[in-house]
Amino acid sequence: MAGAMENSFKKVLIVCNYNKEGAGRIAVDMEKYLMERGYSVTVIRNSQLDHYRVGSQFSLLVTLGGDGAVLAAARKAAPFDIPILAINFGTIGFMTEVERDQWESALENFVNGTYICREHTMLDVSVIRGGETVAHGLVLNEGVINCPDSRTVRMAVDIDDERLGRYMADGLIVSTTTGSTAYSSAAGGPIVYPDMNTTILTPICPYSFIVRPIVVSPEKKITVTLEPRNSNIILALDGQTTISIRNTDKIVFEKSVCKAKVITLPGSDKRFFFKFRERMSLHGAD
Repeated sequence: MAGAMENSFKKVLIVCNYNKEGAGRIAVDMEKYLMERGYSVTVIRNSQLDHYRVGSQFSLLVTLGGDGAVLAAARKAAPFDIPILAINFGTIGFMTEVERDQWESALENFVNGTYICREHTMLDVSVIRGGETVAHGLVLNEGVINCPDSRTVRMAVDIDDERLGRYMADGLIVSTTTGSTAYSSAAGGPIVYPDMNTTILTPICPYSFIVRPIVVSPEKKITVTLEPRNSNIILALDGQTTISIRNTDKIVFEKSVCKAKVITLPGSDKRFFFKFRERMSLHGAD
């Protein structure tokens, strides 16, 4: 998706991880660059984002950090259709589309209205208790149901109105295509190419060896019902927010109307397998 016209709002939020070497300096340079072009700029620390009120007054949200910064930014920006410019200060950066030496080119495209966004499907996650929604969240990567003290989780899984089966496992990961390279892949789930739209169910250490990950359309509603014999179960959203789950609760995963829009540069789509190889080599697989 391209930004074909000049932005009507000229306010930019920069979220900086000052623990990353060089991030603070680039934040200053970006602020100066944007202010010289008539933008109002706010710079905050990454630790402040959760409590910062982000609304439609911003035309751009910039992250200087790794993939974790993008996950946090997506939950704030996506409901207001705000594009994210993610400058890579992480190790690999599957979601950080722009390297630190490319920030000026990316901002120039944004200012000129010629920027390109990669759209990432997100999931709405709801906890239903006694027929009422008691918690709700938005994820870019995944929702994970598990037990922190390593007890087995027992649950029933339905896809739309059809029973998939009963799981007895250390947990269950429900991920997007974007999340396929994260926790899901570490648990044995498939790596999905970015232009394929999917939802992936990956059991964590299932009791039965015949239970395998399943890939479905994101249009499918996934309902996970916790069985009575569980205790101390949590739902983790993108590894950053946790919700306590009770027995007989239902956790519903549905495709969100919100999408994370991450600004990219021409040719970056050809770097997916490069990033994948680099990530694998860090773990001795190359």
